[in-house]
Amino acid sequence: MSLGNDQKPFTGIFIDEATITKAESVSNQDVYKKGEPVDVGVKLTLDIGKSFFPEVIIAGNTKIVDGNVSWGAAMKVKIFLNDMRVQPSDWKLDPDNSIPQALLDQLAGKRVMRLQYPSGINPATGKTNYRTYNRIVLADLKTREGQDAKTFLKAKYDADVVAGYVKPHVKDDATDFNPSALAEQTQP
Repeated sequence: MSLGNDQKPFTGIFIDEATITKAESVSNQDVYKKGEPVDVGVKLTLDIGKSFFPEVIIAGNTKIVDGNVSWGAAMKVKIFLNDMRVQPSDWKLDPDNSIPQALLDQLAGKRVMRLQYPSGINPATGKTNYRTYNRIVLADLKTREGQDAKTFLKAKYDADVVAGYVKPHVKDDATDFNPSALAEQTQP
């Protein structure tokens, strides 16, 4: 399902199916090349049916308040693993914050849906660059409300754009970008 058109830059998002071929813990690594490691993270290698295999990183830092550690921004990792239905459902991180290998091994072969959104223009080609949204769900997802994976993923993305958590790139000449109008711009 494509909710956009690559012929005109910045006109939408793309949602497609992929298969996880490999998952590895990237906890305590500088995955974003900012000079600081993330507390908890997973790197996925995806088969998208093309000659290359993109990698997606889902990572974040825990939060410490008054000596108590909570998930903080790393909650997206916990949500991802729970969405993937890993077992046991009451899993815990290893003492060094890495994700147990037994959980990672369960991810290979899972069919998932990913959403890509415009992140800028490649100066060398003039084409739109896309970034993968860090929420990935099982392809066969059905929510209690009856949403399928594509509808659910798009709704989460739209809510995160409106909340300011995701900042899609807009045309340089755009003067009145309205994130709440994004849903109307990308209707199927």
